[in-house]
Amino acid sequence: MTPSAGCRNRRSWIKTYRYAREQRTKRILAETEKKPVTFEKIARGTNDYFWYRRTVSEGTKGPVTYELMKRRGVLCKDGQPDRTVWLIVRRTLGEGAAYSYFISNVGRSARLKTFVRLSGVRWAVEPCFEEAKSDLGMDHYEVRKFPGWRYMYCCRDKNMKNEEKKGDRLAVNALQDERKLMEEELKISKEKYRNILESIEEAYFELDLSGNVTFLNKSAAKMLGYTLEEMIGKNYREYIPQQQRKLVTKIFNKIYRTGIPATVYDYQVITKDGNKIFRETSATLMQDSSGKAIGFRCVARDVTKRKSIEESLKRKDVELEIKSRSLAETNIALKVLLKQMEEEKLEFERTILSNIREIIMPYIEQLKASRLTDNQIVFVETINNNLINIMSPFLRRITLQHFNLTPKEFQVAVLVKEGRTTKEITNVLNISAGAVDFHRNRIRKKLGLNNKKVNLRSHLLSL
Repeated sequence: MTPSAGCRNRRSWIKTYRYAREQRTKRILAETEKKPVTFEKIARGTNDYFWYRRTVSEGTKGPVTYELMKRRGVLCKDGQPDRTVWLIVRRTLGEGAAYSYFISNVGRSARLKTFVRLSGVRWAVEPCFEEAKSDLGMDHYEVRKFPGWRYMYCCRDKNMKNEEKKGDRLAVNALQDERKLMEEELKISKEKYRNILESIEEAYFELDLSGNVTFLNKSAAKMLGYTLEEMIGKNYREYIPQQQRKLVTKIFNKIYRTGIPATVYDYQVITKDGNKIFRETSATLMQDSSGKAIGFRCVARDVTKRKSIEESLKRKDVELEIKSRSLAETNIALKVLLKQMEEEKLEFERTILSNIREIIMPYIEQLKASRLTDNQIVFVETINNNLINIMSPFLRRITLQHFNLTPKEFQVAVLVKEGRTTKEITNVLNISAGAVDFHRNRIRKKLGLNNKKVNLRSHLLSL
């Protein structure tokens, strides 16, 4: 049979007839519109939905991946229906896909992963047959079925010399020794792997697709307070609080769908004694040789101490924020108080200046205008100068602070307030009349008197 002759079921009936005075029957096939079709036509006409991508082996350039499909059908032999078999089609990925075909007579319950495994066994079996034929001296013979192979081996064994039989037994013993050595190396490797898992502080455990624990190290059991025997078969949902199960399950589902490792950060687990601890788990998907998902590998760390420190730092930050706000409010209150005190101080200074100007200075001016002796004139001038010296700091502070007057402008303003003329100011300050007028204009501008019919001296006296 070649893999290019495939056909489907055809209807038939039994016809009775007589031949040589005997009644005989024969099966008549009905002509239908469904003619035999080739494997290639079936494969290329199958929708992509029925193709499954599987990794069959590890190659030198990475995993060897194909797309496979299976279909039940009837073989066609000489235009007539033959036996019912499985058709397995394998194709390469990408454009210009190459198709390979296999047929199998196994039962209906066979799964696709079984066919995937058997399709790759061929390459391992053929070298064994070639080597065995060469050892038997029958490398030029061709064997198609097992009975023929067994017959050739028995015939050859019957005619073998004792020396050859002894050599074959030695070869078998060598193979057995090699197998024992490989088993010993595998055992040592497993023991080394187990020792590494038992020595690490992190918890390592494996889950099946249902979430049941299938393997774990001592650190994983110790973290939850259970023994190894108690943890085997336990579902991870049993030791995770109900409000966090949905989050963890969602992440495991994402890993299953995408195959991309993920980490579950800062979730709680319940220990055997009822306490809650925080844990961080990194999980990856486990797959079998055919690429099918079979479970999860997980590495977990206890982050309770770190979580406690983080919570403590957050509380400290909140406390500092509250204290900072309190200090800011206190600072604002102090500023308001200082401003109020400054305003009260200025008001006090204005009151002193106003009292001296309105209560004392008029009498001084009257004394100057009266007939005084020379000594009295000296006393009056001394009193006048001392009062001016007392008022000057207050007047300078108020004027400079509120109107930003320069020292020269301040001197001109004081003389104007005293009622001195431009000529008198020129003589006192030793400046020109133009300079006096310039300073007058600057003072009026700073006092906001430009373009206003307000006497400068009257305004200064009102301050």
